[in-house]
Amino acid sequence: MKRVFVFEKNQDILELVTHVLEEEGYKVKGFISEKEFITKTINEKPDLVLLDVIHITPEGTELCRKLKAVEMIKHIPVIALSTHFRASEIKNICADDVVSKPFDIDALLDVIESHLAA
Repeated sequence: MKRVFVFEKNQDILELVTHVLEEEGYKVKGFISEKEFITKTINEKPDLVLLDVIHITPEGTELCRKLKAVEMIKHIPVIALSTHFRASEIKNICADDVVSKPFDIDALLDVIESHLAA
């Protein structure tokens, strides 16, 4: 069973994404605390990470860049979820892929599956 960690500041979105992914057969852990998220990601090494990125500023992408800077986990695909109008730029900064919010559930699942199959 593939493990997906989700960092999402909006509790409603976190619950929705968690439910959808569990229905698809993924083992999901959701986080709203950055510290807990980083520690658990390093220690448990999930198969994929979904990461809420609000701004594409250095501060807004800091968590994403931190994940990619840790040698033990930099290979884990990071998919950014963002409402930012230039969300696609996050891919150039740190993420392996970007899904704009609001997102279509099927499109999100397609992106996840493509990265887990790679």
